[in-house]
Amino acid sequence: MPTSPLHQALRQATREAHHALDHHPVLAPLAQPTLTRADYGRALQGLHALHAYAEPAILGFLARHNLAFDYQPRCKLAALEQDLDALGLAPPDEAMRLDAVERPGQLIGLLYTVEGSTLGGHFLVRRIRQSHGDDLPTRFLGGYGDQTESRWSEFWCFANVYCPEAEMASAQTYAVATFTALKARLDRLI
Repeated sequence: MPTSPLHQALRQATREAHHALDHHPVLAPLAQPTLTRADYGRALQGLHALHAYAEPAILGFLARHNLAFDYQPRCKLAALEQDLDALGLAPPDEAMRLDAVERPGQLIGLLYTVEGSTLGGHFLVRRIRQSHGDDLPTRFLGGYGDQTESRWSEFWCFANVYCPEAEMASAQTYAVATFTALKARLDRLI
């Protein structure tokens, strides 16, 4: 899929923050064949904070503004909590804290981080299954299954319509803030 100016702007704005998360000691083991059950559980607990904040924020904004994007089938918090339960872990009590989503650009910035992590999780599942088979629950990281890439494209169709150039800076700022808040949350798990 060719990238849009919005996609390029978001990718550029979040490049460093994204790199920091990919190499974070809590998330980096997900891509390693040496991944342990404890490492996996800690990573899922860290990611829970993002989704516990993001899902209500996204659904609330879409409901208030009646935008043409059905996020309900994309919700992954329940799958994440099922995976944690299968690992014998409880979800953390607190969600991340970010400014309220009040503008279309903020919504797109948040969706960019959540949908992008879903795309990344889809690829991680292959690695995890190669080294662990079905020993680790992967409902959450499996994302949308074989629809993951098409839903990524659908997200960009939506984003390019509802995030005009005037909202790009807001999208970039919110995406960076989301990555930064997630990193801070993961730092507490080290």
